[in-house]
Amino acid sequence: MMNCALRDLQETLTRSKLDAYLTVVADSHLSEYIAPHFEIVRHLSGFTGTNANLLVTPTQAWLWTDSRYWEQARIELDGSGVILMRWGEDGVSDPLTFLENVNQKSPITLALNPALFSIGNYQKFENKVSRVKPIDEAFEALFWENRPPLVFHDIWEVTIGEAVEVKLNRLKAKLRAWAKDENIAPDCAILASLRLDDVAWLTNLRGSDIAYNPVFYSGILIGTNQQHLFINEEKLPLALKEKAIGAGFEIHPYEAFDCVAQKLTDSGHTILADFDEINAKLLSLPRENLRSVKWPIALLKAIKCEAEIKGMKKALALDALAQKEAIAEIRKRSASGEILTESQCAQILHDAHAKQPEFITESFATSAATGPNAALPHYEPIPGKDAKLIAPCLLLIDSGAHYSCGTTDTTRVYTIGEIEDFDSDELQAIRDDYTAVFKGLTALSEASFEKGTCGADIDYLAHEPIRALGIDYGHGTGHGVGFILNVHESPPTISSNRRKSAEVALEPGMIHSIEPGIYREGIRGIRLENMVVVIKKPDGKLGFETLTTWPIE
Repeated sequence: MMNCALRDLQETLTRSKLDAYLTVVADSHLSEYIAPHFEIVRHLSGFTGTNANLLVTPTQAWLWTDSRYWEQARIELDGSGVILMRWGEDGVSDPLTFLENVNQKSPITLALNPALFSIGNYQKFENKVSRVKPIDEAFEALFWENRPPLVFHDIWEVTIGEAVEVKLNRLKAKLRAWAKDENIAPDCAILASLRLDDVAWLTNLRGSDIAYNPVFYSGILIGTNQQHLFINEEKLPLALKEKAIGAGFEIHPYEAFDCVAQKLTDSGHTILADFDEINAKLLSLPRENLRSVKWPIALLKAIKCEAEIKGMKKALALDALAQKEAIAEIRKRSASGEILTESQCAQILHDAHAKQPEFITESFATSAATGPNAALPHYEPIPGKDAKLIAPCLLLIDSGAHYSCGTTDTTRVYTIGEIEDFDSDELQAIRDDYTAVFKGLTALSEASFEKGTCGADIDYLAHEPIRALGIDYGHGTGHGVGFILNVHESPPTISSNRRKSAEVALEPGMIHSIEPGIYREGIRGIRLENMVVVIKKPDGKLGFETLTTWPIE
């Protein structure tokens, strides 16, 4: 049954004489994980995944998501009236092509909130329909009456790694080079970023405005002789505020970013930003005052210094202690006859993490899955709706944590019950899948490659043993991991999808996950994940050093 919000939106479109409305899972900082205030897709459709495009017309609705979420979306959209579009499946048009085809038959006026789309994506939609109508939260209020407010939390400091002044000097050196390339006077070039992890990294500040992500709502405008920080000052302790001012920052209210950017362009400055990483509200500025640059801060952030790498190793050692304690308790309680649920297993691991001396919080919601649920790559158990562990069975646990020394992300598959109690044919099938996944993990972890190699160039190594079984996985093989920052950190990506991030060259100091898997829908899933750091080998080639210490069974 269609929910009230979706019906209200469709009525609003009719009244406003708009042909369609498109929204995405994003906030005004284009974050992957978002706070309840920005969960428009969930509010309209019930879908809870982290990647989706939702298109609504006065009479129909479609939701696009990638293969990680196809099964989850099928379940969550059931009865909603929203049509699932399996993005990436043969014969399924992507949202741009879909809209272009519809527009060719009948011109479309498409409502978009520019705060939720990058400049690059916004311009693509402008080129596919007859007209884009910019809308804002006032329009969204017409179908979301009791929208959760934007909530700000306390801000704190990270003391491991380079000083803020050192990072600023490195960034300003790049800014001068870009200004020269763009034929802009160095003093007139201003770098803009609204990426929350960019700001957190540059300022050595952290927060908790988004669950599991130690970031805070903020933005920066950096010039060679000026630097502006936009932040909720009430949540910034006085000592940290004075420290930021001492590093040369002028502090502004969080909401003042657009106003200050406008004043800078009015006075002749040119704003430089990554058009794929900043929201399209920036297009309200004169186009001649905007320039696009790639990964202005993200590439600096992705290459960890020695102190950060050392901290990550310590964090993974703490994580191993938690894993050891948790799986021992799960097995002990299961062997005693207790029937545990997936949610209870996740709680047991949380309690084990929390005992570690430097624990802050999980780095994402723990996925504890058994049976068919393990075939959902981003499954999260919900108490009362989750499965029970009936031995003998498999238990997949994908978990991570933030410690005051670093961030972790690990996946393991455990047997619950005695091996001899498994059906022999099923056990052999499990071993075949498990071995192929292990071989994929090992092949990539032990690879050597030349300088300039990108993640897309070596992704096949993890897939080959799995493809030999006549099956494959649709998600990326690895992602960057932030230092007490987002567990999914751009740009480093290992993926067969040669998107922008997968084309970034791997460099020493970059920390990745490697996580191949096999997912047999309705039966089981097996995934193994380690964290690695790119290193330079004695022969001059590059490779990986495995940082994860918790063993694979």
